[in-house]
This record gives sequence, structure tokens and C-alpha cells, in this order.
Amino acid sequence: MKKRMASAIVLAALGTVLACAASGAETLPPAAPAATAGAATGDTQAAPSSGPAAGAAAPAAAPKVEPGAPALKSDRERASYVIGLNIGDALRRDMPTPDTIDVDALARGVRAALDATERLLTPEEADQVMARFREEIGAKRAAIAKALGEKNQKEGDTFLADHRKKEGVVTLASGLQYRVLQPGTGQQPKPTDMVTVNYRGALIGGKEFDSSYSRGEPVTFPVDGVIAGWSEALPLMKVGAKWELVVPSKLAYGEGGAGPDIGPNATLIFEVELLGIEPASAPEPAGNKPAEAPAPPEPAADKPAAE
Repeated sequence: MKKRMASAIVLAALGTVLACAASGAETLPPAAPAATAGAATGDTQAAPSSGPAAGAAAPAAAPKVEPGAPALKSDRERASYVIGLNIGDALRRDMPTPDTIDVDALARGVRAALDATERLLTPEEADQVMARFREEIGAKRAAIAKALGEKNQKEGDTFLADHRKKEGVVTLASGLQYRVLQPGTGQQPKPTDMVTVNYRGALIGGKEFDSSYSRGEPVTFPVDGVIAGWSEALPLMKVGAKWELVVPSKLAYGEGGAGPDIGPNATLIFEVELLGIEPASAPEPAGNKPAEAPAPPEPAADKPAAE
């Protein structure tokens, strides 16, 4: 009986945290008197500080508490809470909207699995349900992506139309816009060359999504191995130049977007500094290469049938 009550307490904590994580709420039930929020989560769920500058002592923020949430009184409950956080965070990332999952039913499923009780659905029924569920989620994701893509495209077109009027902005036939922040004096790369650059990238709203400056080291890549907007701009730059690029979505990541920050049809802003060029290696003359023995023919049984 005691074991079942303890399981109920842990499952109640799991249900609470799943509901919090699925909704995106930053809540934490109070721990035992001497425990802190960090002890409950192992500091893995702490939000980044937005307070004083580095070096200043920031006051400890009290955790947000969901009304009526049970206290976490033992390491067993706190560990269960952390497991719930991880599950809930994964669900929130994977589900199109927070209400896609019924948290109460999810907790019932967890209880049935942990207690090894009779399950409400047969394996065949479960497969059928999940097939329909995946189809529903796919449709929701597609609708959300379509709406977001249309919104981003409209905002990007407006931004490009306004930005092209600014002093020093050059708009190319492709729609790519650039502005020279610092002229270069060196050579210009060819599409086949490798280049070393420092850069930072941001959305048109100002949010930075990537920066070699932040990482503390430049990057090297082939000119023709990046997004179309960069492949077009880099051969126009000279070593030492720093340009601002405004890249329309069709020359960036298009309808697919990239990662969690770059949505579909997003127009992007880059600051690119060309540091160096490494010319593509010339192919070795054929006469200097050792002759290669012809590969033995494949056995007939291993060859695919002709199409």
C-alpha cells in the first residue's frame, strides 16, 4: 500500500511537470526546506540570466510555483520531476501545439506501464491510433509552417523594399542586397576557392542566430558550398572587406528554414568579413600519377538488373 501511495505521489509530480513543460510554463514546485531550485533540477533547467553584467552579483530569483503543486520532498520525487521535465520538453519540441498531448491520459499510460497493469488498447489498436495521430500532427505542422512562411515572406518583402532605399545599399538582379562597411584591398575569391571569414547572422527582427565572433574563431568553407546569397556575394568582395548582406529567403534557406531559429521563407541579415582566400588546388597532371590497376569485374550475381 505504501509503495502504491509513493508511486501515486511520484506520478502526480510527473503529471504536474508534464503539464508545465507541455505548456512552456517555467514552474517548479517548492522543494524540501533546505533544498533549492538547482538541487531539484541539477541546474539543467535553469534559464539564462538576463540580469546584471558578468562579474556582478545577481540576486537569487525565487522559483515560480504553480498554485497547488505538491512539494518535492525526496530525491526520488525530485529525480522523477527531472525525468518529467525531459519528457515534457521533448514533447513540447516535437508537438506542433502544446494542447496536442492530453497530459492526464499520458500520465495514465505511464502508470499502466510502470505498474504493469492491463492496458486499455491492444497493440493493433495502438498502432492504428498512432498512425492517425502522426497523420494529424503532420497536417498541423504543415498548416503552421505554411502560415508562418506566408508571414515571413510578407515581412521579408517589406523589409527588402525599405532597406534598398537606404544610403549605400546595392541591390543585385537576384534580389541580394549588400552594403560595404569596410572596403578590402586584397584579391577576390573564385567560386571554386576556399575562404576564411568572420560573420554574424540575424533575423530581420534583430535576433542573432549565429556568430563566429561569439565562438571566438573564424570559419573556412568553399565559396560554392554555402547558401546562394553568400556564393553570389563572396566573389564580389576583396580580402579585408566587411559587408552587410541582406539575403532574401530564396537565396537563403527558403521554405524549409533551418534549425529552431530560421523559419520558413525567412529573410536574413549577415555581417561578413573576408579574412583570406585559399585557391583551389590544381589537379595533378595525369603523367605524374601512378597507373592504377583496373578494378576487377563484379560477379554477375552482385550486379543490379539493368533498368
